[in-house]
Amino acid sequence: MGIVIFPFILLAAIISIISMVSVIKSIPKRELKLEQVFLGFVLSAAIYFTIISCYVAIGSAWVLSTGFIIPIFMVFLPYFASKTLKTGNSKQIYWSKVLLVSISITAILATIYFEYAFNFFDYYGIEKTH
Repeated sequence: MGIVIFPFILLAAIISIISMVSVIKSIPKRELKLEQVFLGFVLSAAIYFTIISCYVAIGSAWVLSTGFIIPIFMVFLPYFASKTLKTGNSKQIYWSKVLLVSISITAILATIYFEYAFNFFDYYGIEKTH
């Protein structure tokens, strides 16, 4: 199964790096506001805790499902939404940057807290299926 999940996680890592570079480039240009960073953090936390809540409500999950679910909902969908919003008006561009910040924060926190971010089954008593 590692053959399938590795390219998926690798693509998520590449998109995360692209998002971080975009966020870092917008800092010196003063295109990024503290409010957008705060909203990006809140969005990241909300998505993550929604995913955990769904797993807790179901009570069991495939052991490798977090390797697919977390990147889809926390990296791929926000990235493609940000690319779609980037071509719009100033309000859409604002939210595009919030999504990029959210992806960047997700990547940083998932790297630092990898064990908790992807292996939370034991913390919440979720049954693992193979």
